[in-house]
Amino acid sequence: MESVGGTSLTEAVEQVAPHGTIVVFGSSSGEPTPLSFRQFRPGNEAARIQTFMSYASGPGFGADLRTLAELAADGRLTIEVGMDVTWTEAARAIDALSQRAFSGKAVFHFGS
Repeated sequence: MESVGGTSLTEAVEQVAPHGTIVVFGSSSGEPTPLSFRQFRPGNEAARIQTFMSYASGPGFGADLRTLAELAADGRLTIEVGMDVTWTEAARAIDALSQRAFSGKAVFHFGS
């Protein structure tokens, strides 16, 4: 899963496992992503890059979400959580997000 683009996506291509898939669902860095076929090093030539854009999924959006849920259930999709806070700590988390103080996602808990 790659949502930053630019050099982050370039590095993902160089690190992808043989037959692995990089799912690109954003480009928050705003940087261009220079890629070369040579970056698919020996052993990972069968790897691929796939886009996932929810706004363009149309009627098949449910099938896309089912695929993501199945990947997560099978343990083939993991999400890095960089900050786990209660809703009352949202301001602190938003500040940390805006300053890129951690990598991964912020998880907000509602209720007790």
